[in-house]
Amino acid sequence: MRSADYLLSSYFVEVALRAMTCFAGFYGALKRKATHRRHVTGPDRDGAGDRFIKDKRGSTALEFGLVSLPFLGLVMSVIEVGMLYFTSAAVDDAVQATSRLIRTGQVQADNLSQDDFRQLICDRLSSFGPCSSKLTVEVRNFSNFSGLPNDAPVCSNSSSSTTSYDPGSSGEVIMVRVCYVYKIFTPGLGINLADFGQDEKAVVSTLVFRNEPFSFLTTSS
Repeated sequence: MRSADYLLSSYFVEVALRAMTCFAGFYGALKRKATHRRHVTGPDRDGAGDRFIKDKRGSTALEFGLVSLPFLGLVMSVIEVGMLYFTSAAVDDAVQATSRLIRTGQVQADNLSQDDFRQLICDRLSSFGPCSSKLTVEVRNFSNFSGLPNDAPVCSNSSSSTTSYDPGSSGEVIMVRVCYVYKIFTPGLGINLADFGQDEKAVVSTLVFRNEPFSFLTTSS
């Protein structure tokens, strides 16, 4: 899934670049057409009013102004969606890498707290800036897979939010659920991506697994 998300985000960026290239070619064609029209048109001997009506100068700039704003909005929207997919893939990768520390018993052996585990995830998302106030981490354990809940994830843009944190012991079923609050940078382009707050979207990543038999890590001497 992560590779598919990366490919999809790359596809959106490529579409944006191709659209910009096509737009540049379209604008160049309009400019050449206007230049050719001025060269082939003979001297105008009509009155001032007729000359004003027939004057084609500035038509290219007018056409560019009419087309540029919707086009730039489309390009920015494509980039926004690509960045959202890239962020989602990065959060999935961070959750999978850090959850392995729970699965193999390293979190339990080192007695890592919820804040410590959240910081491990934030370290893998450092390219997006500080995330302690954007990231909500929930770790719950169950005796079997049939006991997994179907409740909504807990999302918060405050580092003081309280959620469940129990990495469990050997052989238990663990659910790691992370919510990252993504800030939308193009909220006024007509694409309603926000579902958390006014200009924010909740990116949720969930991983369910069974802890490995790591009892040898905690055996007392």
